[in-house]
Amino acid sequence: MKEEFQIHNLFRESLERFLNEDPHLRRAALQPFSYVSPLVDTPEFLVPGILMITGGRQVGKTTCLKQFIAKVLSDGRVLPDQLSFMTGELIRDDSELCREITSELEGRSGWHLIVVDEISYVKDWDKGVKFLADAGILEETTLILSGSDSSILREAMKRFAGRRGRSARVDFVFHPLGFVETVKLKIPELSGLVTACRDMDYLIDPPGYKEHLSQLEKLFDEYLVHGGYLTAIADIMRDGTIADATFRTYAEWLRGDILKHNKQEKYLFEVLRGMMRTYASQISWVSLAKQLSIEHHKTVSDYVAILEDMNAVIIQEAFAEHTFSAAPKKAKKLYFEDPFIFHAVEKMLGQMSEKSTPALAESVAVAHFYRKYGKTYYIKGNKGEVDIVYLKDNMFFPVEIKWSAQIRPEDLKQVMIYQNGLILGRRRMSSKIGHVPYISLIRYLLGN
Repeated sequence: MKEEFQIHNLFRESLERFLNEDPHLRRAALQPFSYVSPLVDTPEFLVPGILMITGGRQVGKTTCLKQFIAKVLSDGRVLPDQLSFMTGELIRDDSELCREITSELEGRSGWHLIVVDEISYVKDWDKGVKFLADAGILEETTLILSGSDSSILREAMKRFAGRRGRSARVDFVFHPLGFVETVKLKIPELSGLVTACRDMDYLIDPPGYKEHLSQLEKLFDEYLVHGGYLTAIADIMRDGTIADATFRTYAEWLRGDILKHNKQEKYLFEVLRGMMRTYASQISWVSLAKQLSIEHHKTVSDYVAILEDMNAVIIQEAFAEHTFSAAPKKAKKLYFEDPFIFHAVEKMLGQMSEKSTPALAESVAVAHFYRKYGKTYYIKGNKGEVDIVYLKDNMFFPVEIKWSAQIRPEDLKQVMIYQNGLILGRRRMSSKIGHVPYISLIRYLLGN
């Protein structure tokens, strides 16, 4: 093993040293809270196969993998010499990757776990992994590959058909924390209330909900600032504001990943400015390109697609009700996957957006359904627009977001068409508007 990898494999010397001196675990221990991702309990991590973990920058993928290693060592389920942790930034190409993995497995028998973090830094890494799999070298090995560019990883993984192992689940996505997760993280005492909300009908508030509502509203306002990014949450809890260094780190990673795709930083800034001007509004690639110096709309769509693959942006297409799929010729709506990304882009561009809290609240709702159901749409109908559509059990469900205190009947004409529509908003009290349930967005998120 490379000498540079030793700092990530301190568990081979002692578990205590790993817990105290590993760079990721040490930083996590310094935070004003203790967060362990549910992925730490993933049983597939102990079954031979080629697994993939994707997720945006700074969401905690590496820390999660280190916490998993610490947990299985503490539980005594594995021995230190059955584990290896490598960083892709320090591996040049597929040949070197093969040498490193082969070296770790040489002379060993039985199951072994190898983690290669940020695998996309390794040139032609997929060729190396395919060679190892075809040669039978990985038969008793769990190989976990992590990265931030989901499209590159997914495309490469297609070449491993039939080689990825016995587990039904081999792909994992690491998202920023949702609102409910941040509530439980910041105020663990509210975990019982969250459970009660999930056990009761949305139109009924569980005991204690009203008493804590002002506190929950404050937490939601904070979530619209720090989102689900652990470093930003820690900054707010410690200092009351997000440090410039936290914003800068994310912006540098965003620029760096765009440059890795051989794209221009200048065009990235233009596309982001265009997104901020049209945030959460219907926009076509052609109309967005007309606002920029970029000559062709295909260039704009390419940049946004890369941002989507980096788990920074959600592209929401119009919904075609007759096909239960996207209407590709209609305008799109663009959202950042997390409020922190929105504010990081503001800082990156050196300008404050004119978009207000309602647009950010809508994006939180979009991200919630996107993460839960994998894809969301919006409806552009004869009587207006519906903000969100998700698919479940061969049915589609329309959801309208209304964050204003006053709701105009003309804004609800389209959602009122549907018998299974839902309105989520700012009002504290749940009720019905006609036949459509109106539920507080905060209450809905707590119960869902």
